Amino acid sequence: MSNLSELLPSGGGAKSATFVASGTLPNGKAVVLKDNGQVELVAETTTTDGIGTETLITSGTVNTKWCSVAYDSDNSKIVVAFRDGANSSHGTALVGTISGNSISFGTAVVFNAGTTAQTDITYDTGNNKFLICYQDESNSNQGAAIVGSVSGTSISFGTEAVFDSGSESSRMRACYDVASGTTVITYADRNNSYYGTAIVATISGTSVTFGTQTVYASYNGSMAAIVYDASASKVLIASSSSGAAGAAIVGTVSGTTISFGTAITYSTSNDSYYFSAAYDANAQKTLIVYDANISGVRRGACVVATVSGTSVTVGTEVLYSNFNTSNSNAGVSYDSDAKKITIFFKETSTPQYNALVGTISGTSVTFGTPVALTLNGDLSTETGFVAAYDPTAGKTALIYATKTATTGLYYGVWTTGYTATNLTATNFVGITDQAIASGASGSVVVQGGVGAGQTSLTIGSTYYVQEDGTISTVSTSPAVNIGKALSATTILLKG
Repeated sequence: MSNLSELLPSGGGAKSATFVASGTLPNGKAVVLKDNGQVELVAETTTTDGIGTETLITSGTVNTKWCSVAYDSDNSKIVVAFRDGANSSHGTALVGTISGNSISFGTAVVFNAGTTAQTDITYDTGNNKFLICYQDESNSNQGAAIVGSVSGTSISFGTEAVFDSGSESSRMRACYDVASGTTVITYADRNNSYYGTAIVATISGTSVTFGTQTVYASYNGSMAAIVYDASASKVLIASSSSGAAGAAIVGTVSGTTISFGTAITYSTSNDSYYFSAAYDANAQKTLIVYDANISGVRRGACVVATVSGTSVTVGTEVLYSNFNTSNSNAGVSYDSDAKKITIFFKETSTPQYNALVGTISGTSVTFGTPVALTLNGDLSTETGFVAAYDPTAGKTALIYATKTATTGLYYGVWTTGYTATNLTATNFVGITDQAIASGASGSVVVQGGVGAGQTSLTIGSTYYVQEDGTISTVSTSPAVNIGKALSATTILLKG
């Protein structure tokens, strides 16, 4: 062991430092440094899937396909855009703040003082603005968009800009393209046989301008979904194909124009509708969710899509529901902390409303057990859920509308269950040299010192701190090399 003895600190004694304990610290345990300078045990915390009490936002007839939600990453707010049935069906927006299992909303602000439908909202992180696109029914059903700016608990708007003089009365979709700093809007163009069409929107101040309309599908482009694939720096559109099977296509923005690769079809059903999608930043894949007619029954289906260049491939179709999910858009949201995707959906089962958490691995997705959602009414024909994840709160805002019971717009705050650790690649300090009471000062063996209080170590082996605070010869992520065992009970800390 002469090679190990050479690594011992000068003088052979333990090197230590004094810290204040956050919580009770037993002797011989791995600790991390907190932002306040105290130390705490390396430990895991586990949350479970669940939703808070569903709560009325506003009364009045609201169809969820006329409602949308997005997250403001600069102000840590969510914004809901909807058709306010209690106020002459005007286009209306609310700024919300998630705290625990509740959302507090500011005063409703009208962005279109006319009958409004088919809203979708997205956040432009480059300009720190929202863009709402919608069908202005009071203005010849034109496709329009407007820029919104959040301040505190309120939102103000610029002037409406028209991008299509006769859009289809099916939901428009929009997403922000980070690579180009623009927003891509998709819709069905009524003036051109309802073809799936895309247009690039550019925000400047409180105004928005548009490029040239580009057809991506020479067939009905209603009920499409669009997401930004950060790994490929492209947008991905999912919709029905000419034969009504599921289709996907990749779009590339250059300046104020968008070009497309070749579309692929993937569904086993030639009757696929109501598309939703979410990008999984951890897996670098997109989960496409839709209704598919399987043996005469509309079931919930999904595929994992991978973008490479201007092409897209998908894995095997997975049925997430064996019951009828017809006429209901599923809400889909990615939780960046849990690294999981949740599908919120309606089906003809008991319970009727469910949340299902999925984990993407490779080109497939696996699901846990559905969690029942106790809603305050019925999501009637052609309704569904919209959802947005708030990473500051670590929660998902689930928005939906009902037409029975108390008619109106509701929210629920969803928590995705997962196990987290306080250990990072850089915050490990050392091993406690004594038991330390919470709030008291005590000694911690640090880099170059010899930590005692261990058991059954293998002399000469390298050990790593595990996410739950134990030490092992197994390297995990984050890989924190604690040091080498000098005996069965002592370890030389590398730090």
